[in-house]
Amino acid sequence: MLLGQLGLIVGWFVFISWGGAQTRKAIVSQWPLIAAAGMSIGVYSLVLVRPRYVGAFVVVLSIAVLIGIRLPKNEETSGFSKYVTAAVMATPLFSVLAHLAQTAYPTMTVDGFPAAKDRMEAAVGLQSMGLHAGDQGAVIGDGMTAVWARLGRFKVVSEIYSPAAGNRQFWSESPERRSVAYEYLRRRGAKMVVVWSPPESGLDPGWKQFPTRVITFIS
Repeated sequence: MLLGQLGLIVGWFVFISWGGAQTRKAIVSQWPLIAAAGMSIGVYSLVLVRPRYVGAFVVVLSIAVLIGIRLPKNEETSGFSKYVTAAVMATPLFSVLAHLAQTAYPTMTVDGFPAAKDRMEAAVGLQSMGLHAGDQGAVIGDGMTAVWARLGRFKVVSEIYSPAAGNRQFWSESPERRSVAYEYLRRRGAKMVVVWSPPESGLDPGWKQFPTRVITFIS
C-alpha cells in the first residue's frame, strides 16, 4: 500500500525537510491525530490489513502531517517556493494515473479475471437466460469475486475452488468426475454455474459461452 503512494510520501518528506525545525515541531504538536491513526493501523496489522480498512486512518495521518507544514516566507524564496509546491502537490497524481491505467487495461482488454463490465454483462446475461433475483447458483474458481451475483441478486450456494489460472485444476479432471461435480451442485440447489476464462474447446455439453465467461444451467 505504501509503494502505491510513493508520490504522496515523497511530497511529505520534501515539505518536512524544507520547513525545517518549525515544521517538525508543528507536526509533533498534532500527536493526538498521529497516535490515533497509528494505533488504529497497528491494531489492524495484528489481524488483517486491507486498503479499505485503513484508508480513513491514512487520511487522518496525512492531515496531521500537512497541517503542520510551515514553509519559509521571504522574497528570495517566494517565487521558487511556488514551483516547488506545485511540483510536490503534483507528485501524487502519478500514483492516481498508475491506478487508473491498472484499472483501465483489464477493462478494455480480455483478461484472466473478470472486469467490472464483465460482471455486469454476466448479471444481465443470466437474467436474459431466464434467471431471477433470488435464484441459486454455483461458482468454479473463487466465489469471493462473484460480484455478478450481487448485481443480479442471485445467491451463490456452492463453490468448486480452482485457484489456478484458467481453472486448469477443474478442467483437467475426467468428464466423469466433472459430471459428479455438476450433480453435487444440482443437489445443492444451484440452477447455474459461472466460470471465467474456460478452455477454448472441449467444454462439457450444456455450457453456453459468452465473450469472456461461460454460464450453464444445471437444473
